[in-house]
Amino acid sequence: MEGRTFVSIDETGFNTLELRTECRSPVGKRCIQYREKAKIETVTAITAISELSGIEHVTFVEGSVNDQSFRVFLLSLMEKLQSHGRESFLLVMDNVGLHETEAVINLITSKNYGILYTAPNSCELNPIEYVFGMWKARLKISSSIKNNKKLIEHLYQKLDDITRMDVLKCINMVQFNFLPLAHQKINLSDSNKSSPAKCYKLFIEEIVLESDDVQIVPCSSASASASASSSFIISSRFF
Repeated sequence: MEGRTFVSIDETGFNTLELRTECRSPVGKRCIQYREKAKIETVTAITAISELSGIEHVTFVEGSVNDQSFRVFLLSLMEKLQSHGRESFLLVMDNVGLHETEAVINLITSKNYGILYTAPNSCELNPIEYVFGMWKARLKISSSIKNNKKLIEHLYQKLDDITRMDVLKCINMVQFNFLPLAHQKINLSDSNKSSPAKCYKLFIEEIVLESDDVQIVPCSSASASASASSSFIISSRFF
């Protein structure tokens, strides 16, 4: 793995009913948020980050991700990575079934890219999870957003706010804080001051909190699926 550039890949989901869970109200009065009845629209963001550009590429898929849409994302991503003038890349992913299909592995290895799967149930070891945390902490989905088009416009806007330096901080936090603990086989869920959960909360507060009404979001769960369910790519963009 020496000399290779690491590229972290994962998926995270959003929907039009992701309303804020914190708000202000007079003392002693319940805080209530109203919105019109609407169909729940869900999109999944397949995202890649690296130390070279920060956010490398994102593709929004209607519903969950399947094998075909994931391979389309990979083809676009690998084309973008070639523009960096480097030939040796290592794609870091979790071990969800979608990432381990024969078609996906053959596609990656045919381009001479390497694959590194994180340990099961160890999302703390993938820097992209913390980027997702920053992304979601910035979101303030208005009740006026009722369809995927407006939702994706809002998601792009907030993703643009995440700089390459923000991504580097996520990568360095994993490299220097969590990987040494994992090498020592220390339980990363241990409830002490150096646990990923507490480091993560402090980390997000330091980078993101520009006002006191920002929501702190825990480690995201992927919306990927290896099933043959339909998957429609709505939007895709390089950074």
